[in-house]
Amino acid sequence: MRVFARYLKKVLNSIGLDLIRLQSQPGRFFPYFLTKEVEGERFRFFIGDSDGQDWYDNGPLSRFWPEMRFMRDSVLSDGDAVLEVGAHHGFATILMSKWIGPNGKIISLEPNLANFEIAKINVQANEIPNVDLRNLAAGEMDSELEMDVSSSNSHVLPPTASSSRLRSKVHCVKLDSFLDFGPTLLKIDVEGFEKSVLDGAVEILKTRPKLLPL
Repeated sequence: MRVFARYLKKVLNSIGLDLIRLQSQPGRFFPYFLTKEVEGERFRFFIGDSDGQDWYDNGPLSRFWPEMRFMRDSVLSDGDAVLEVGAHHGFATILMSKWIGPNGKIISLEPNLANFEIAKINVQANEIPNVDLRNLAAGEMDSELEMDVSSSNSHVLPPTASSSRLRSKVHCVKLDSFLDFGPTLLKIDVEGFEKSVLDGAVEILKTRPKLLPL
């Protein structure tokens, strides 16, 4: 537990999060851990910023997530190889890791470094062995992208974007670079950049994987 605490403090410092933040809700400070019970699953979840608090503690995903229930009941199968594009804080990643079983596996991409570090904490806190998290974006070609990271719902910046935006560079890869992984499901949540992601997945799409845009 002490090792994990030291790791957590190091990660928080690396992404600019203090262990004590301004109170954003009466009686609740972030960052903090919750025990979540969602769609029949119980797990620990780390709330690392205000967006995470709004979405996963106070917001619509506090107990029910119809899209994930549909995924569990109608899309996922035991042993699936999931290629997740857009992990955010790892909430869906945790649920999928449970529903594909020990024979399943997930490669999960998250371009926003702060989101990636929070998702990594969540995967480690739940001792999930079948998830491989990577701080990458996905697109139609391998390149370096500049992203707006002023919120956790980051997106690619056009060349003409205002210089006042909070920027971060991230490596972008074609999904076809994961062809050998043999994905049976593409779960894509990329804030309107789905076409760009799929344009880089021509060879994977030929294998007829299941598709789930969120």
